[in-house]
Amino acid sequence: NKKIKDDTTKQYTSMAKSVLSSLKDRHQEERVEAVKALKSNKDLSQKDKDEALKKLDEKHKAEIEKVKDDNDRVKQIMSNASKEKRALTRDEKREINEINDRMYNTKINKTTKSEDEITAINKRRSKQRHDITTKEMNQTIKAAEKEFKDTKKNAEKKRNSKVHNAEVQYKKLGVISKDEYNKIVNNADKERDKTIEQARKKKEGVIKNATLQKDESVKASKKQKEINIENAQKETRGVGKAFEGLNNWLKGAIGWVKRVFGNKEKTSSPPQFKPGSIPENAKG
Repeated sequence: NKKIKDDTTKQYTSMAKSVLSSLKDRHQEERVEAVKALKSNKDLSQKDKDEALKKLDEKHKAEIEKVKDDNDRVKQIMSNASKEKRALTRDEKREINEINDRMYNTKINKTTKSEDEITAINKRRSKQRHDITTKEMNQTIKAAEKEFKDTKKNAEKKRNSKVHNAEVQYKKLGVISKDEYNKIVNNADKERDKTIEQARKKKEGVIKNATLQKDESVKASKKQKEINIENAQKETRGVGKAFEGLNNWLKGAIGWVKRVFGNKEKTSSPPQFKPGSIPENAKG
């Protein structure tokens, strides 16, 4: 279990580094764009421009801190479980999944959303999504089988010890009767069988529950993967529409310039770019 928790911690640390790298690249691009846009605005005072950049920097800092805090929280959850030598609770698993969602959404919203990249990100995320449950349930099943095997072995050993002592008393020492000897043997057999049966039921219950959790995790992971891919593809289409709208405006503008400086019929004013042509889900 410690190895699983260590592996999970490393996995999320690696994911956090990847997200932070994407964030920093995107933040740098956004700041360059912001400085350029503000510089072109002659109506804003320098104070207003500085304030706008300050707010952008604060937003970027908050995004970075959130990713770091989430990664620290995963480490804390895993550390607590390791120290207490226990599996993750349902609430802890849910919290880790929520953190996984946030990291995923941050990553996919701050990178170039090509179809290949979306597929790659979703494959990694789907794997991370149910790795914790699958590994822990496999360990739980393995531990249950070992516990049953050990219990059965000890029950058999205990039964043989009682029977051996009864044989010595009956056959060698003659201090108990045959009926007393048979009674001891029968009781030892019953006690052994009862212990083994209880252990078997416990093992079967644990394995059944663990298998159900594994199956649910796999189903949930597949379903979530389908949803994420669908959402990401919608967002990609939105970005495509945004660029299509921008390209159409650029084509119109270039045509206008040619008409103004060429020999063709002149146009009184350039085409106007409509911000509304960029879908909401294409922003950022």
